[in-house]
Formats: sequence, C-alpha cells, structure tokens
Amino acid sequence: MRLNVVFTLHKGDKIMTKNHNAVYRLLVLLTILAASILIFFGCDLPTRPYQLQTPDTEDYMIGRLVQTNDDVEPVRILAKPGKSSGSITTFYENDNYNRSLEVPQAAGKYTVTFNVAAVPGWSAERDLPAGILEVNGKPTPKGSHYTVKNLQQLRDSPTEITIEPNMQDNGSTPPAVRTVHYIGNGSALSSEKVQNFRNVNSRADIPQEVGTYSVYFDVGEENGWNPATLLFAGDLRVVEHRTTPVAGQFIADSLVQIVGSTKSVTVRPGDGIPASDGAITVKYNGSTDRPTGKGRYKVTFDIAASGIWNEANDLPLGDLHIVDPDSGAVWILADTSTFGTSTIRSIAFGAGKFVAVGDHGKMAYSTDGETWTAIDSTATTFGYTGRINSIIWESNSFVAAGWDGTRGRIAQSADGITWRDLQSPTWPVDKIGSDANSKALQNLTEEISFVVPHIQSGMILAITANGRTASRRPNDKWWGGNFGSKVNGAARYGYGGNGADKGRWFMVADSGRLTWQNGADGGSSPGTNMWNTNNNPFGTSNINGIKTFPTSSSPTIVVAWGNNGKLAFSDDKTNNNANNASYWKAGGVALGGKDIYDLTFNTNRNRYVAVGSAGSISYSDNMLQTWKDGNNVFHSSRINAVTYGVIDGTETFVAVGEGGRIAFSKSK
Repeated sequence: MRLNVVFTLHKGDKIMTKNHNAVYRLLVLLTILAASILIFFGCDLPTRPYQLQTPDTEDYMIGRLVQTNDDVEPVRILAKPGKSSGSITTFYENDNYNRSLEVPQAAGKYTVTFNVAAVPGWSAERDLPAGILEVNGKPTPKGSHYTVKNLQQLRDSPTEITIEPNMQDNGSTPPAVRTVHYIGNGSALSSEKVQNFRNVNSRADIPQEVGTYSVYFDVGEENGWNPATLLFAGDLRVVEHRTTPVAGQFIADSLVQIVGSTKSVTVRPGDGIPASDGAITVKYNGSTDRPTGKGRYKVTFDIAASGIWNEANDLPLGDLHIVDPDSGAVWILADTSTFGTSTIRSIAFGAGKFVAVGDHGKMAYSTDGETWTAIDSTATTFGYTGRINSIIWESNSFVAAGWDGTRGRIAQSADGITWRDLQSPTWPVDKIGSDANSKALQNLTEEISFVVPHIQSGMILAITANGRTASRRPNDKWWGGNFGSKVNGAARYGYGGNGADKGRWFMVADSGRLTWQNGADGGSSPGTNMWNTNNNPFGTSNINGIKTFPTSSSPTIVVAWGNNGKLAFSDDKTNNNANNASYWKAGGVALGGKDIYDLTFNTNRNRYVAVGSAGSISYSDNMLQTWKDGNNVFHSSRINAVTYGVIDGTETFVAVGEGGRIAFSKSK
C-alpha cells in the first residue's frame, strides 16, 4: 500500500512568538509520531509533489520499417494518446553506416533508435529501440497510392471509411488495406480489414464521438510490393449536425473559354478545404444549357445532400467569359495532364511537340498543348523515384536533367519520347579547361538543377544545386567547373570564337546577384557581382532566372527576372558590354508584384509572357515595360515554367506547375 501524505508546518510570526513555543513543540512531536506510525505500517513518505513518468517504446506506434532503396522516408513514430508528446530524434545505424540522423538510402538492414525530449510530467529518455528498418529494391506503398472516401461523417450515422489502391503508371496495384487506425480525442482505435496487422488498442469499429481523428492504415506484402504501416490517409471529421455548403468551399475551372471550343465549367473543392462531395449541377444564367456563343454568362451551381452536408442551390461561381483567342493573354486549363498531382517543373518545345517533365520521373508530350500522352518513366532513364528538374530543346534534340534517386542524370531524345542516357557528367578535380578523359574524375552525386543551351555551338551547361557546373561539347566530352554557391539560372550570351569574342555566361542567384564569366565552357571562376547598391534593379530581391532571346532590333536580348515582379534586360548589340551594369535596364513590374519563376517570348508578335507565384500570368508587348494580367487558371498554385511554340501555324504558349496542372494559350 502507498499512501502519500504531505505535512506543512507554518513557522510564521504568530506561531513562533515567544508565548507559543509550547504549541509549536507539541506540533513537532505530533508530526514525528504520525510519521513513525506510517513507517511502521509500510507507507512511503513522499519526497516530492509528483513522480515524473518515463517514456517507453510501448508508448509509441512505429511505422515505415520496410522501404524502397533510394526513396526512403524517415521511420514514423507516433505517440499514443496520453503518452509523452516530447519531440523525437531518430537514429539509424548498421555495420557499414555509422549512427546518424540522416535517413539511409542504400539497401540493407538498419537498427533504429530514438530519443524523446522532456515535457511537463514526462522525463527525457534516450536510445529507445524502434525496430529494424529494412531497405530493399521492391516498391513500397505510400498514402498517395490510395483513394480515401468517407472522411466526413455524422456522429449518429457512422460509415466505414474506404481506402482503395490505385493502379500505378507501370500497371501494378499496391496491396489492399489490412488495418485502419484512428488517433484523436484521447484514444487510438484500430479497425481490422483482414487481420489485426498491428495490435494497437484493437477494436473493430470507427470513432463515433464528435471530433477530428488522424487516420493511418497498414497494408501487407502483396503483388511484389513491400508491406507498409502507418500510411497517412487524412483526417476524419465526426460532427453532430449536417452543414450547409457555401460557395467559398469550391473552385470553378474553365471560366474563360474560346469561341468554337467551349466546354462545361468544372467545379471542385478548394485545395485543403473540407467540402461536400454531393452531385453538382452547373447553370449558366439560370439554365443547364451550356452556352457556345461569345459573351458573358452568370454561373451558379446546385449541390445534392451527401454525408454530413445538406443540399444547397444557386451557389455563385462567377462569370463565364467566352472570347476570341489571344495567345499569352487568354488561358485554358488542359483537361488531361497525365501527371496526377505530381509537380511539373519544366517544359520545352521542339520537333513539333511540347514535352513536360516533373516529379516521380514523370514525362508527357503534346502536339497541341491540350491533349497529353504520358511517357513511360523507365524509358526516360530517371525511373519512378526520380525528379526531372529541367528540359531544353538544343541542337535538334531534347535534353532533360535531374536526379534518379542516387545521382544526377542527363538524358537526350530526338523526338521527346525515346530517351538515351548521356555520358554521366563527371567533374575534373582540376579547374575548367581540363580534358575529362585525361584527368582524375570524381563521380557526380549531386542533383542537377537545370541545363542551359549554347545555341551557336551545340554545347549544353549543367548546373547542380550547389553551383557545380559541367559543360558538354557535341563530342560528348564533359568539362567541369564550380560557381561556388547556389545558382538560380544561367544564360549564354555571345557567338563563340576566340578572346573577348567567345562570349560569356551569366549566372543569377539570391540577394540580387548577377555574375558573368568569359569563356566558352562556363568557367570555374565567375566574376564579381555585376551590380552594386547604386545600380542594382533587383535590390536585395532574389533573381530567379535569366534567358537570352533573339529580337528584330538586336541580335540577342538578355532578360533576368526575380521576386516581387522585378525584371532587368540588356539589348546591347555588340555583346561586349552586357557585363557592364550601365547597359542593363529595369523592366516594368510584372505579375502585380508577385515572384516571377519563368519567362518566354513569342518572336512573331514580340510578346513576352511571365509566370510565377499564386497562379499569376502577365504579358508585355512593349519590350518588358508595361504588363497586363492574363486570366488565372492555376488559382493559388505556383507556375514553374512556360514555353512557346508554333504548330501548324497556331501560336501556342504552354504553362506548367504545381498539382500537375497544365494550361495553354493559342492564337486561333
């Protein structure tokens, strides 16, 4: 038996006066007597107000202990309800991998331990065992591989959450769900699908108390896939009463359309906003008949009752504008991008087609900017776990660059569909000018951020995230250099040749930095910052990119762009003075002052188009001086890249960005 008793003696002025010494001595004697009795009967005397609890491995749910090499994510460790919420630090080690916070990517088995920081009521604890992380070559399921439904429910009408695997690009299907875990409101429940794959306070039902619950699920080893535990499905909301939908929970696509190619306006929930999944009926000026003629139409929608949501009628969406085409100004969202929700990072035009590239090794091509066809990721040499950051059209071929999960990689294609791996860029230990075939080499282990063309010579320049450079000549030999820090963009300016006439490379970076380097191969010792505090049109704003464009008035114009809608350009016709800041001019502010991430040029109309943050698009017809806004079809999503091409006489801009979105703008 344990009885905690606390005795407090107040030795105050009134008690400790001379006249009360006898009373005080009596209290002391009584206290000693009481303590003696408690000890005699086996009771512990308290030494502090409360006892700190100590975390233990059993206090945590642990997942993601089997994963795919080169695509390994941190082991997931979740505190069970009522246990320590102290921050967790995870360590990995084996005989060939020293204890490290870095998540290992190579195949093998790793011992996983973790530390827990102290929080009120709980002590800190070190080196708790989490299990063995097995890394192998089989694919591992992720939460994004599954479709989840019924995450919004009424308390009195619980419905089973459905989690169904999606067929992947390679035709395989991830394993079926075995167990679903609901964590929230001070409880952790597990609903069995096949068997109790993880024994965590198991109970074969779903939460019915009002609140929000984090939902995780486990899958077994099936169809050539690894097993996986604690995959995140989303948050379950259990509510007391139905809610009525409002227009602000939804987004309308296709509110600007072209005469002769109209389609129904599409309505979807806003990104990350809980909304009804009831059936939607769209109306135009109060009618369900879709208009086709040029004009302006009021768009509303009705939505049927579903789950926790009431029905709602005549919710306003805005106005549908059916207009004449205007390339660069009027934009339409492509119906099919084939990227799903994967980010698209770059796009190029050549060989009569547009080719877009992005995350998870995805590529797609289109001959009109509207309809897209996926390219098998295994055919691109980047694989399904790769990330393709850049693509250009150079010397009658496409060149793409990025990361295959292990190393930087560059691939080349004549048609954008069939790809070959270029000789992997290797950097000479020596400075620029050393023949890579005759000097000591070190393998590239850095991700390639982008590639830049040298239009006259057929050479390309690859730049890594850390500013290392590799220039490839047409004979497939690579020369190496080092910019010395992170580079956001680069451009070649000049015509080749010898001495000062062989042109120069420009490179841009954060904090308003633009530098230049003479030479045909990219240089290993770039010059100092071109602009000082007196003449820098960017100030301290980041410069995000730079390109060269041919124009009717100058052999080449160099344009740089960055944050806050800022641009600068040089149209120096001699190419010998573009490295002089006085030959650069500030352009007008584009995108309403939002950050610019890419820019392209329509040579037929002398129209520039800039794209950037929050789905912004602007165009300029007077040499970058004034800008007008195009319609926003990306909503709040970032636009990463834009390009221009002409197919069968149709001038077409295509923009790509986050969420797998693609938009096009045509002249007719």
